[in-house]
Amino acid sequence: MFQLKNFIKEGYQGSFKKKAIEIGVAHTESELIITTDADCIMGEEWLNYIVSYYEANQNDMIAAPVNFYKEGNLLQKFQSLDFTGMMGMTGAGIQSKIMRMCNGANLIYTRAIFDKVGGFEGNEDRASGDDMFLMHKVAAHEGNIAYLKQKEATVYTEAKKTWLGFYRQRVRWATKNAQYDDYNVLIINSIVYFTCYCFFVGLLFTYFNPLIIGTSVLLVIIFKGIADYFLLSTMSTFFNRKDLMRYFIPSFFLHIAYIFFIGILANMQKEYIWKGRKVK
Repeated sequence: MFQLKNFIKEGYQGSFKKKAIEIGVAHTESELIITTDADCIMGEEWLNYIVSYYEANQNDMIAAPVNFYKEGNLLQKFQSLDFTGMMGMTGAGIQSKIMRMCNGANLIYTRAIFDKVGGFEGNEDRASGDDMFLMHKVAAHEGNIAYLKQKEATVYTEAKKTWLGFYRQRVRWATKNAQYDDYNVLIINSIVYFTCYCFFVGLLFTYFNPLIIGTSVLLVIIFKGIADYFLLSTMSTFFNRKDLMRYFIPSFFLHIAYIFFIGILANMQKEYIWKGRKVK
């Protein structure tokens, strides 16, 4: 039986997930590496769509959709709607080469490009980032990156059921932002955060000048609301999840609140809980 501990020296302080992927890549003769997570499910034709797309386009790296399913409460429905929008941003960012994002739960790359960029060398000490950091390295080596816009190629996982689980997940994601080499990702994330920041700061100061500041807050809401509605309605239609748009209004305000507060907390926290382990 394969045991990861047989391949890792005692006292190893790096990411065990990245090490497991590196070991797997080293022990395969496959031309194409496809990664997902243990808690994901996918359709019967998932691999067929991925391989067909690769054979037709010969990309060095391909990001494919990830969505949530089996939502039970408002928090989970919010996450599902939010993630459909994230998939839209991911596809548009990769296609335009303005911003490169991906999710390791559905990521494809060639063995050749993995070896060329040195795998996870340079970020082994970071607990996560087996997806985004690797994509940014591929981009830096002028690799050919694509997004597979095909709902049949989607993998599904369950959204966090509790606020604590959601908080820990989003803090983990946010702590990586400052470490990205792709400055476009940092700029766009900063714009999103600044928009949410203006909303909360504006609410606090509306009392002093209801007309000017209150109008400014309203304009922020209108601007963000139109942009969010267009993106989310388009992507929820594509993924056959138009039912999620019934939760657009509460999700809209939840999104503003979580971006604002997680952005603050992520910069304050030096460690977080991930899969039952405390990670720095």
